[in-house]
Amino acid sequence: MMQHSILKDSHLVTINYTGGSSDSLHAAKFTVDANDSTALLAFDLSYNQRRGKQTDNYTDVTYLLEHLAKVHIIQMNIDKVSKELRKYDDRYPNAKWTLEMVFADGVKHHFPGKLNAGFNSFTVAAQDGAIPTS
Repeated sequence: MMQHSILKDSHLVTINYTGGSSDSLHAAKFTVDANDSTALLAFDLSYNQRRGKQTDNYTDVTYLLEHLAKVHIIQMNIDKVSKELRKYDDRYPNAKWTLEMVFADGVKHHFPGKLNAGFNSFTVAAQDGAIPTS
């Protein structure tokens, strides 16, 4: 697979956790790698870690890193990203999607799941590995 840049600019994404809480974080460097069997959507959240410990961004990204198992839905209401994801999903309809979050020092966390209708959000698979259907 070859990584394709779909957006370099920073945009807000919303991380929704099981239990109802959510945080908005700056994400940049959106990329997609896809083939017939797998598709990887990646974005970089390290900006939030470089903002300083007294900022909401730093607090929110620290919370995310401490609660990765509670991540449920990632909302990306970014038209350019949605359009590109739709193209890849049409081209590779059987690919299993994974979302990759990149943090400071190159730390990466992966979330298997599925793109939702409208291609503006991603639902993370349950802890047992079940891919959500809604």
